[in-house]
Formats: sequence, C-alpha cells, structure tokens
Amino acid sequence: MNQNFIAMAKKIKINSTEVNEYKETLSKNKALTKKERVIQIYKENPEFNRSEVAELIGVSRQSIQNYIKEL
Repeated sequence: MNQNFIAMAKKIKINSTEVNEYKETLSKNKALTKKERVIQIYKENPEFNRSEVAELIGVSRQSIQNYIKEL
C-alpha cells in the first residue's frame, strides 16, 4: 500500500510542476490571444497536457486541438 501512495504522490508532484510551468508561460504573455498562448506552449512542449492548459486559459480541449491543427 505504501508503494501506491508514493507512486501517486510522485504523479501529483509531476503534474503540479507541469501546471506551474504552464502558468509561468501564460503569465509572461498576457497580451497574447488564447490561440497564441496555446501555440507558444505547444512550441515549448508538443506533448503538453491539453486538458490542464484548456482549463487554465478558459477554452475547451477541442479548441486546443483546433489551434494545434492550424499549425
């Protein structure tokens, strides 16, 4: 049981670190449109968590996918 707890704690820490990186990138670029923000995050990390970024920016996950398709 302790192994499950430790594994989950590591997963949460990694997720928290990713979210903080997204927030940092987004806060630097407040003048950009939502689409431009997504594109910038995509350029930094093409494997970013679309659900987390969608929630932070205030758009749907589908919008994120559409922005990326346009690239």
